[in-house]
This record gives sequence, structure tokens and C-alpha cells, in this order.
Amino acid sequence: MRVLMLNGGISPEGNTGIALAEVGRTLAEQGIDSEVYHLPLTPARDCVSCGKCSKLGRCVFDDDGVNEFVEKAAEADGFVFGTPVYYAHPAGRVLSFLDRVFYSESGQFAFKPGACVTVARRGGCTAAFDVMNKYFGIANMVTVGSSYWNMVYGAKTGEAAQEHRGGTRRRRVCARGRGWQLDELHPLVRGVDETKGNTLCLIPARRVGRLRRRSWRRQRRHGRQSAAGASASASLHSRSSGRRGRGRGRRRGASSLP
Repeated sequence: MRVLMLNGGISPEGNTGIALAEVGRTLAEQGIDSEVYHLPLTPARDCVSCGKCSKLGRCVFDDDGVNEFVEKAAEADGFVFGTPVYYAHPAGRVLSFLDRVFYSESGQFAFKPGACVTVARRGGCTAAFDVMNKYFGIANMVTVGSSYWNMVYGAKTGEAAQEHRGGTRRRRVCARGRGWQLDELHPLVRGVDETKGNTLCLIPARRVGRLRRRSWRRQRRHGRQSAAGASASASLHSRSSGRRGRGRGRRRGASSLP
């Protein structure tokens, strides 16, 4: 098994690279290989919504590493995206790169675990962390957690390696969780509800039928309860209407007497 990591920092030896290297070491302790893809220093184009990727099967812009990264993603079993935080959100070129990666070929990431690491001098990591995790949620990926959010603090190169700044323990816990998920999810298969075409979850094949029967029974029970409730409501309404009608008749009859 292999984990593909994206370093969105300027330098491979910068704080983002240091944080990813710690994740890689912990993965290696569990027998999992990893590769760091360094985001090219050339400007990354924004997605222009041309739609050519749906016809070509790849992004039409082929000079900034997006298609190369997608090819590597097809062979990977998990992902870690690392980004510096310059202004309270992920680096602009990281977002431009990942927008086109996921828009052109999100299927290469489906049902694989993913995590992100954000690096800032002081603030903005939480907002950046939320943005990065949205890529996992829209691509049917499994988001890997930790004992805390994977946020690293350091202004000067090398400060991310310090325990009190870099959150080394959090990155190790995240990497161990990724190793466990890779071990557990690898032999599992997707269970698909064929009647609706919706992906249920990553579950063992032997449980697919059981979950479908349980869902069908739940829907059937809910339908009976709804029908019974509607019938009872209609009956109550009719009885109430009858009482109101008889009451109005008695009052009209009483008012006509001398």
C-alpha cells in the first residue's frame, strides 16, 4: 500500500515538508510506503470550466503537473495534502491545483482515505483545514482524523519540527489512524443500492444484503406507521366535525323556540 502526499509549500525542506515527513516516517513504521509530490513552482491555472476534461479524460492544461498528479493518484491507496496558510486560507496555488485535480478526475480518489495538514505562523489554520477537508467530502473519500486538528505553527523554517509548535504527536496519531484505515478498508467492497444507484458505504460484501433487508423493513414499518397515523387523523377529524355539526344543530333548534 502507498500513500501519496502533496506538498504545497515553496520549499521541500520548509515547514510543510517537515510536517509531511513526520507523517511519512510514522507510515513507514507501519509498513506503508509514501511518496511526496512537490507542487511545481510554475503558476497553477484556475479551472475555467471549459468541460474539456469530460471529453479528454484529463485536464486540457498539461503544463503544471495536474495530470501527472492524477496519474499518481490512480495508483495510490491514500492521500495527505499539506498546505501553507498565508492569508487565513490554503495557499491560492494549492486550491487552483486541487480544484482542477478533483474536477477533472475525482474518481481516482473515491473510497480512499485522505487527510490534510495546514501550516501557519499564527492564525488561519482552522479555516484552511475546513477548506481542505471539503475535497474529501465531495469525492466519496474517507476523512482521517487525529487527536486534534492537524495544524502546524511555525514562521521560520524548521520550527514545525518543534513539539510545542508543530504538533508532532497529532501528526503521528493521524498517520497511525491512516494505517489502520488502510488495513481495514483495503479488503472491503462498496455496497451499492441497485434500486436507487446510491452508494451506501464501504462495507463487507456479506453485509450488503443484510443492510438492504434492514433498510427495506424500516421503510415498510415507517410506511405502515404513516398510513395508520393518517387514518387515525382522518377518523378523529370526522368525529370532531360530527360533534360540531350536532352542536350547531342543537343551538339553532334552541334559538327557534319561543
